[in-house]
Amino acid sequence: MFEKDSSKFAELIAGIGEIYNTRFTSAAIEIYWQLLEAFRLEDVRAAIYRHIQNPDVGKYLPKPADIIMAIEGSSQNQALSAWSKTTYAMRVIGGYESVGFDDALIHVVVKSMTNWPKLCVVDDKQLPFVEKEFLERYRGYVSRKPSSHPSYLKGTVEMLNSSKGYICPKPVLIGNVQKAKVVIATGEDKPFLEISTEKISFKALPRTCLEQNKEFKQ
Repeated sequence: MFEKDSSKFAELIAGIGEIYNTRFTSAAIEIYWQLLEAFRLEDVRAAIYRHIQNPDVGKYLPKPADIIMAIEGSSQNQALSAWSKTTYAMRVIGGYESVGFDDALIHVVVKSMTNWPKLCVVDDKQLPFVEKEFLERYRGYVSRKPSSHPSYLKGTVEMLNSSKGYICPKPVLIGNVQKAKVVIATGEDKPFLEISTEKISFKALPRTCLEQNKEFKQ
């Protein structure tokens, strides 16, 4: 949503309060705004209507999490959809080509597990275990959004050619083309996990621990 939508959004939330006999304070409306600002006003309104019409949950006042779920679906459904896109690209595109998905969390999950070429050569026996790990990681990132994501997933061709200074083809876009372009444009090409190269002397650890224990006893 944009700032120009704030007044209409406030009216919408106030209208929900009238339906559920709840008066929203300006502070409460601000919290709803902060949590739902990333979505379009039309999508928020449609999600609220779906919640109200739902015979199972419609009797309860919709919280921001309820509205988000109505827009995006549950984390399990999101994870299953993401895995479906991933397996499609694994079969159709393969690991030689670089790929850019329309879902940034797919980039994060794959990068945290392995790299794209290795994922594409997983055999049928290992695939169920890989799927389980993918779904669990994805659901974790849904509840706790990462601060950054890889621009795209590099394939074997780019890995080999880039090391030799050759020009690499652009990644194949998977899913919604415009969204995939946004994911690539907002991504960061840095290691997902930073590993310290500082050397540790394990021989010194017992002595250090003993010295610390002496200090505690004193």
